[in-house]
Amino acid sequence: QESLSNLPQAVAVEIMSPPRNLTFEDYVASKQCSLELCVAVDFTRGNGDYRLEGMPHYRSEGRMNDYEWCMGVMAESIRKYNNDPQIPLWGFGAKFHNTPYHIFQCGSSSLNHGSRELLNAYKSTFQTALEFGYETRFNEVIQASARHSKKQLDAAQRNNGLAYTVLLILTVGTERDIIAAKEQVQTVSAAPLSIVFVRIDNGMHTSPLKVTEIDPNCTILEGSDFTKSRDARVFAEAVMKSVKSHLADYFLSQSIYPPPSAS
Repeated sequence: QESLSNLPQAVAVEIMSPPRNLTFEDYVASKQCSLELCVAVDFTRGNGDYRLEGMPHYRSEGRMNDYEWCMGVMAESIRKYNNDPQIPLWGFGAKFHNTPYHIFQCGSSSLNHGSRELLNAYKSTFQTALEFGYETRFNEVIQASARHSKKQLDAAQRNNGLAYTVLLILTVGTERDIIAAKEQVQTVSAAPLSIVFVRIDNGMHTSPLKVTEIDPNCTILEGSDFTKSRDARVFAEAVMKSVKSHLADYFLSQSIYPPPSAS
């Protein structure tokens, strides 16, 4: 009979549990997790004639239109979490030489450094052969932002950091248009991405939004709730509210924890 003293002995192994209850603040506190921003702008006929005062794309000296104000506020707000934001600006719903485009680059550069370049890229779009189109479709900008978000995260991780992207979609589309994007939104749920629709007032929305979320990573805001008062802090907080909860949920679901603080 084999002596008990010759049997292998059990070794106590301490099993490390993953961190629990991590928050957005835990990730950004390290200064090694940056927030990235993509902006998509609606150029469909629902905007009316941009040369007419009161229309969503109408631009005048001394006052931004609602599109400019929303993208400008977020470009500035994102600087709190990114010292050098490089922001893609895409248009959708337009026609060029009678060909519809559901995504196109606004401006001469694929990335815009901060709010000034972003707004200049938007303005330059009206100096092209742009015509407003008929179809409101978000598929292409959603897919482009998902690819961008993965690219940014991969680049950050190579430098021991993290990156998470916010797609801001500014549209005069109907609630039905936005809800129709639900399936497309769900296809990018594996991306480090939050999507925020802001419905721009075109004077034709006869009832308030009944739906404010179509997926955990996608929020819908009524633009007129913010553009009338032009309170930048309130608008930025509304956008960031859903982003903050989803960022932590996303990284935890991928077993990605906050990187160590920069020395």
